[in-house]
Amino acid sequence: MDTNKEFFKTNGWNRDELIRQFTMDFANKYPHIDVMGVSSLIIKEFLHQPHVVQAGTEKKMDLLQDFLISRGLCDVQE
Repeated sequence: MDTNKEFFKTNGWNRDELIRQFTMDFANKYPHIDVMGVSSLIIKEFLHQPHVVQAGTEKKMDLLQDFLISRGLCDVQE
């Protein structure tokens, strides 16, 4: 049973939960950006871009901020 659990973990079984957690962490770091109004599919596709996959978590958040704002995909509060 542990083998199956490890298999699913390494093969993306819990990938949606990781995307949700990343989104929540992003929302805490950038409270002025309404990331919760952005489709999880858009965030998922963004995170799977080759230049983003290689980045660390902090850099991914910075890149996502730039991506969302530059394309007008989110509301930004001042």
